[in-house]
Amino acid sequence: MAAATRLGPKLSLLVHLLIFSWYVFTIWSNCTLQTSDRHPGVRSYGGRWKYLTFINLVSHALFFGLCVLADAVHSAVSVKQSRSGAPLLLTRARDFYFTALAFPVGTFVFVSFWTLYTYDRELVYPKMLDEIIPIWLNHAMHTVIMPLLLLQMFLQNHRYPSRTKGIFSLALFAALYLSWVLWVHHASGIWVYPIMAHLSPVGLCVFFGGASLSMAPLYLLGEKLSLMMWSSTVTGSRVPRAKYTMVREALCYVIPYRMQCSMGCGGQNCKYEDPSHWSEDDQAIRGIYSSWYTACTQHLFT
Repeated sequence: MAAATRLGPKLSLLVHLLIFSWYVFTIWSNCTLQTSDRHPGVRSYGGRWKYLTFINLVSHALFFGLCVLADAVHSAVSVKQSRSGAPLLLTRARDFYFTALAFPVGTFVFVSFWTLYTYDRELVYPKMLDEIIPIWLNHAMHTVIMPLLLLQMFLQNHRYPSRTKGIFSLALFAALYLSWVLWVHHASGIWVYPIMAHLSPVGLCVFFGGASLSMAPLYLLGEKLSLMMWSSTVTGSRVPRAKYTMVREALCYVIPYRMQCSMGCGGQNCKYEDPSHWSEDDQAIRGIYSSWYTACTQHLFT
C-alpha cells in the first residue's frame, strides 16, 4: 500500500496544528486591524468576503483544521481501523479539498497577486494600503500560503480525483466567485479590484475568461508536482511520464471534442474517414484505409 505520509500521525498532528494556528492568527490579525476603518474595501458592500485573498485564507484555515481532525482520529485508532469508516472518510475529504480547491486556488492567489503587483501594484494593491496593512500581514496573505501548500504536498500523499471531477469542482468554485464579484458590482457599483475599473466590457470578459481558464493548468500542476514527490515512494521507481504538456491537456478539457477533431484533422474532411480522399495504394482492402493485409485478413474480406 502507498505511504500516505512521511510523518507519523502524532507528528503530523503537531505540524498541522501549528499551521492551523498560524492561519487562525493571520485571520484574527486581519480582522482586528486598528486601521480597518481606513480601508475603503472593508467598509464597502461585502466587506472582506469579496476578496479572494480573504476567502482563500479562510479556506486554508478550514483545510488545515480538517487535517488536524483527521490526524487526531488516525492517532486514536489502529492502522486497520483507519482504512474504513470515519477515518477513511476524513482522509478522502482532506484529499479532495486539497487537490480540487486548496492547492489550485491558493496557487492562483499567489501567482496572480505577485504578477499584477510586479507589473503595476496600483492595479491590485494600491500603495496607500501599506499604511493600513502591515507588510508581514501582506506576505502572510499572499506569499506564505505557497510554501505551506508545498510543505503539505510533500508531507502527505493526496489521492487526486478523476480530472473531470476535480476540474469541474474547481470550475464551479470559479463560477461562483465570479458571480459574487459581478453581484457586488451590481449592488454597490464598485469593482472588487482596481484593475477591473480600468477594463472595457470586452476587456473584462477576456480578463474573467483568462483567470477562469488558468485554473485548469494549476490543477494539473498540482497533480504533476504530487506525482514527482510521491511516485518513487508509491511505486518504488519513477513512473512513465506523458510527453504531452499540461497546457495541451488543459485545452483538451476546455475545447469541445468536435472542434478538436475539426482543428486537428479537418473534421468531416479527415482523410482517415472518407474513402474518396484515398488512393488505390491506401486501400489494400477497398473501402478501408490500409496499406497491407495478411492471408487471414484476405480470407475475411473476400
